[in-house]
Amino acid sequence: NHIDAILANNSGMARGAVKAVTDAGLDHVFIAGADADAANVDFVCQGKQTIEVLKDIQPLATTAADVAKQLLDGATPAGSSSIALAGKSVPVAAVRVEVITPDNVKSLLVDTGFLSADELPACKNRLAAVK
Repeated sequence: NHIDAILANNSGMARGAVKAVTDAGLDHVFIAGADADAANVDFVCQGKQTIEVLKDIQPLATTAADVAKQLLDGATPAGSSSIALAGKSVPVAAVRVEVITPDNVKSLLVDTGFLSADELPACKNRLAAVK
């Protein structure tokens, strides 16, 4: 029963990880999810989940559309960086993501309108303390 970390691909999987870790009575397991669902952000404020990753849909969609258009036009999409894959350099169109912690819930999620304070009852005290 020794688990150091669970890196979930999305918020739903992270919620399942939180439940499994809680049910197993395990402490101090680093749990990360991605999507910034309200339930998971609440878990972050409660300390049940360590971080949540915000993948803002607008830049993801814009970047995907730009790459698709370049491919349709017969161009090789320009990447913001590249990775080595099977001995080849493959362009990567990286899009910035934000790591959500209790300290930045207000600035990254509430102030931007991504989530409302009402959707985050476990974050209420922290949100009230941040001006």
